[in-house]
Amino acid sequence: REAHQEMHLKSLNALRRRQESEDDALQRQHFAAWHQHLLNLKIAKVEKETAMARTFGQLMLDDEMLRSRSFYQWRDAFHAARQDALHQAQAQEAEERRKEDYEKRLQVMREAFRSSS
Repeated sequence: REAHQEMHLKSLNALRRRQESEDDALQRQHFAAWHQHLLNLKIAKVEKETAMARTFGQLMLDDEMLRSRSFYQWRDAFHAARQDALHQAQAQEAEERRKEDYEKRLQVMREAFRSSS
């Protein structure tokens, strides 16, 4: 009878140990699945941030190119307007000098006419 009880206890202990090891294995499997899920989430987050940073960087670059292009266009237009104004001023000055020269010649001709008569 005692041997039978001892055998029964050993069987129970073996069953308990088997159940514990199965529980441990199940727990490890759940933990591994959870850990993998966590890693996948982190990878997805990093990929999303990288894509956003790349897109943002491209937008910044496009914006900078647009700004610099419009700046150069503005600078060229400003330079052209300045050159035009300079040419106009020079033409006006030349016209005024021509008029002054013409007036002087007229004056000389009048003087000569008066002195001859």
